Amino acid sequence: MACHASMPLALHLRSLVKGNAFTNEHYKPGEMYQEGRTLESFAFLDQRSGRADSTLLFASIFRIFYEHPDWSQLHTFFTKRYTRRQMLVDRAARTLVAPEDDLHPPRSKKVVTNFLTDPSSVGLPKDLAQKLGAAGKAVRAGIIGPDPQPAAIGPAISIAVGAGAYMELVYAGKPPGMYPELQRIGPDLYGWRDGKLRPVITATATAKRGGRGRVWEEWAELWTVVAEWVYEHDSTSLENLYLNHHTYKYRLSDEERRTKIGYSRKLPRDILATDAIDAADAVRDVFAQLAANPIKFQGIEWGFLELLVGDEVQEEFYSRFGRKGNLEGLTRRIAPGGLNGPDYSEVSSVMLKRCPDTFNGLDWESWFLSIDGGDVVGVHTPFQALWVMILLRQLPVNIEIVGKGDKFPKHGDPDTVYL
Repeated sequence: MACHASMPLALHLRSLVKGNAFTNEHYKPGEMYQEGRTLESFAFLDQRSGRADSTLLFASIFRIFYEHPDWSQLHTFFTKRYTRRQMLVDRAARTLVAPEDDLHPPRSKKVVTNFLTDPSSVGLPKDLAQKLGAAGKAVRAGIIGPDPQPAAIGPAISIAVGAGAYMELVYAGKPPGMYPELQRIGPDLYGWRDGKLRPVITATATAKRGGRGRVWEEWAELWTVVAEWVYEHDSTSLENLYLNHHTYKYRLSDEERRTKIGYSRKLPRDILATDAIDAADAVRDVFAQLAANPIKFQGIEWGFLELLVGDEVQEEFYSRFGRKGNLEGLTRRIAPGGLNGPDYSEVSSVMLKRCPDTFNGLDWESWFLSIDGGDVVGVHTPFQALWVMILLRQLPVNIEIVGKGDKFPKHGDPDTVYL
């Protein structure tokens, strides 16, 4: 089953607001945002839109990026631009071809651009722009109000990368509230080590690594250049009549229409909107949010219970492990036995699977592979309890939270895992 660890991001990511239908106000990009969503508004979005389908479409795209072995290749592809002096260089690699099913006759069947046009040359889908457009359109169709795309993009991240890699992105191997502070100096990311500011992450443009072990800042950097490439792709396609539908990022004034729009003119970046451009910009903005304030998105795992766990199990969880508090409360030790809960000393060593006492995704992945039906999970902090719930939801087993005054069974049900 898919991992939904990042589902709570849908409640915490801010969304772009383009206008207010009740007051007839209109905003340019960046002028107005909605900070997060309530459970009720997310449920409404889920019922009235293709949010779930959109999430899966975004996840399939993210997965390809995540599994790519060399992000420096991707960075080079998306940033490469050719000058007029290079007009005879790599012409085949930067040729944009008219779609075969186009109902509107293009000016020409092919056009040579100043950017690389075929993402499949670096192991990405050839129709990357179209896939992004389809993912964004799935959740936006028929929805008015704040941009719903972040509510689809956030949950897609953990589906794409898995629980362990998502934990590493959120916590970077550190306890809650202690995300390493990074500063960009030139192309590299610097962090404090032994009292000195040292380079800790090489620039994406030169680091020949894949998606595992990256930080939010690196995802944001890569999707910034992807978004610029998508604009070049769609604006050039529109200019040559390869694309027959577009809108604008905001309501243009008469003066802007006179100066920025014209026949046979490439529409400027700040006004052109297509399905693909809107989707790529939304992805870029989501990762930029996560990179700008990573600690803000720690401890939101409590939202997983509200979104994906039934009321009865929620209450059992709260009774045993407590309710949401500050970040430091996630690592509060829960001593077994007595009034705190059942005693693990009575559980056989074969059945007892103690949680890793780390924030390293690889440790948790290895531990998760050891879980079988009938096992008892040894939990000592709310952080561990939350991540056990997140991980076990991927298995076809029942989850039973044993009450404080009860005991673990001596012979567990093979279809149940006990906390």
